[in-house]
Formats: sequence, structure tokens, C-alpha cells
Amino acid sequence: MLPRALQQAIQEQAAAIPAPLLALASARQAELYSGADPDRAMRIESAAARLAYLAARMPPIFQVVQLLCAELARRYRRLEIHSVLDLGCGPATATLAAHECFEITSASLIDRDGEWFGIARRMLAAAGRKLAAGARFTAGDLDAAAAFEPHDLAIISYAIGEMDNDAAGRLVRRAWQSARRAMIIVEPGTPRGYGAMLAARRVLIGEQARIVAPCPHTQPCPLADRDWCHFDTRVQRTPLHRRIKGGSLPYEIEKYSYVIAARELPTTAARAARIIRRPLKKSGHVILDLCTATGAAQRVVIPRRDKQAYRRARDAAWGGIWKAADDAANPDRDQSAELPAGQSSKLPNTP
Repeated sequence: MLPRALQQAIQEQAAAIPAPLLALASARQAELYSGADPDRAMRIESAAARLAYLAARMPPIFQVVQLLCAELARRYRRLEIHSVLDLGCGPATATLAAHECFEITSASLIDRDGEWFGIARRMLAAAGRKLAAGARFTAGDLDAAAAFEPHDLAIISYAIGEMDNDAAGRLVRRAWQSARRAMIIVEPGTPRGYGAMLAARRVLIGEQARIVAPCPHTQPCPLADRDWCHFDTRVQRTPLHRRIKGGSLPYEIEKYSYVIAARELPTTAARAARIIRRPLKKSGHVILDLCTATGAAQRVVIPRRDKQAYRRARDAAWGGIWKAADDAANPDRDQSAELPAGQSSKLPNTP
């Protein structure tokens, strides 16, 4: 959930627009995001639309990026991340999320819509003076030819799905070249978002990047012809979020597809696999769908009689890591990798 200071900052900014107008703008955005409109970002062109996005879309995207930063931090025992390149920054969502996991002292935020920057500055100020003082903003097309300055971490959040394939590929390549340590790309967990992730993953592999997550391999995706790889997380709604969305539940489910790449190999068990579907927990066994280190999609059945593995399988979650029995028995071999990406709590500011 968003830190209280950010919730308050959103509340204060959204107060400038009557709640019914925010609700109408949010409903329109929901239509665009659920459809196949490739130019949806161009539709956020009014104060009401921006503030509706801030109140309704910023919290779930923040939580997803925070989870991915937390996973990156877990996969490396000592990872120094002090600067972030936030591409398609909007209200500074990715920078704010990275700040929750790393000691971010400088950030470059780029968006083609410079109208976001006033909102972003106020959000960064709510997160901390040091972060706000180290932020630089640039208005411009993400497909511009100029190289990005080096940063420890590059993040492209909910942006490449709005670009054509060639432009998205160029952006991923330029962003990777600027990333000194790691890169995170995330898109909605839809077939379209997954397709954007597949293309980005191919570019990163071509650039000799280490694929950290979710894939435990660099082979072609085994789901590409029949399904799509995505995950989900439960997002706690703020009171303002609930009013704008007109929902009664205190939470919503955000589905996402992502790829994390890094310069160095992660500290992870060699035979670890990713749980790519919600585990089916039966009375006498657990069924796990896995993406394995060999590049295959595999379904395994863990029977109750295998007591140790069964206990681990009962605790397993969609998006988590599943290890072979001998690896799981050796906790010194990256025990932290057992934590599922979608179930992490907030990490301290030192990874």
C-alpha cells in the first residue's frame, strides 16, 4: 500500500477537481486500458484525467514496481542502487517505488507530457526532500535519438505497450545501455502487455543482459504460442480510490507482465523454477505449473507423502520460486529466493 505521506499528497492534489469529474475520467481511462487502443497515453490530456490517473492508477502501478524492485534487491546480496532513470514517468510512480527499496539520491524522469511534472514534483517532495532535490525532469519523446545518461537502475513502467514495435525496441536498447546495474520493464498483464514483454526480452538477450526474473532461462518463452505469462498482486484501495472507482471492496487485483535484467548473475539456485500459475492445492496433493531452467513449461504434482516438499508446496504462491529438493534443503544457497514476487512486504532502504 502507498506510504501515508503519498496518500496525503494524492488527496490534497485531487481536491482541486470535484469527485464526480474524477470518477468520469477514471471510468474513461479504465475503458482505454481494458481495450486495444495503442494510443491511450495521448488521452490523458486534462487536469481531471491526470488527477484521476494519480488517484486510481498510480497506487497499483506503484505497488507493482515496488514488488519488482524488492525482488531485484532479494536476488543480489549487495546491490548498490542510488540513481534511477524513470522513462514514461507520469507522476513519478516508478521513482517513488524504487525509493522504497533503495537509497535513491538522484533520478532522471522523462515523459513526453510535461504537464505531469508539477504533480510529480509534489509527489517527490512528499516522499522526501533529498529525493526531490535530486530529481531532474525532461519533456520529450521516448523515441528520441539522444542517449540517456548512465544510471544504476533504468525503469520503463507501462510505456512500451503504447509504442510501435520498432520504437519500443530502440527504447529498450537505449535504456539498457544506460543501466549500470539493472533494468526493470513492466506492462499490464494482458496478452498485449505480454507481447511487449516478449519483444523487450528478446532485445535484452540480444544485448547480452542477464535475465533475472521472471524467467529462469534465456530460451524462447514456452507459453508464447498458447498462453501469456503474467502475475497479479492485491492492491489495497485508499478511501479516495474507492470513491473514484465506485467499488465496495477495500482492494483490487492488478495483473502485470514484467522482465528484470541485470549486468551480473543473480545469487540464485541453478535449478530454480518460476511458479507461473496459481497453485492448485488439493487435499492430498498440490499441483504446480512451472517455467523451468531448461526453458520448458512443466506441471508437477507434489503428493502429501513427500512431507517436506508438500509443506513447501502448500506455502507456495503464484510468481514465487520453486527449488529442487536438494537446493531447498540448503538454505545457504539463496533462501530468500523462495519468497514470491507478488507477496513481498516493504524492504528497508538498504537492500
